Amino acid sequence: MFNSSYNAFFSSLLRIVNSGTRSCSNTLNISRLIEYTLTK
Repeated sequence: MFNSSYNAFFSSLLRIVNSGTRSCSNTLNISRLIEYTLTK
């Protein structure tokens, strides 16, 4: 019982972390693109 709820919590936490890192890398790419266009 405790194990299944822990697994569900952990999987949802992992999903949140994965989406967070994805959006963070997207923001980094966007800022890099802006930097590139500004210096050019």
